[in-house]
Amino acid sequence: MFRKNERGFTLAESLLSMMTILLLGTVVLPIATQMMVQSQLLWEKQEGMRVLFEEGESQFLKSGELQIHHKEEDGYVIYWESGQGCFSSPDQTFCIKEQ
Repeated sequence: MFRKNERGFTLAESLLSMMTILLLGTVVLPIATQMMVQSQLLWEKQEGMRVLFEEGESQFLKSGELQIHHKEEDGYVIYWESGQGCFSSPDQTFCIKEQ
């Protein structure tokens, strides 16, 4: 069983390589996929917060207060109502409050 085969791998080497591939497929790939999804959601939230603050700043500088406002662009919605601004995308929604 452990004697080196002249034409290929021994049974132990073949089983070890198959178990390594199985481990990668069942553990590492789902974790990597989940990390990519979380990274995308965090990037989207960061971009949304940037746009939300820019919109809030421009509105505040124009009129001195945040007005009820609804704006749609690039697949997301920004709206201002009752002292808070919200950013909504297909996956998540988060809000900031006027202080």
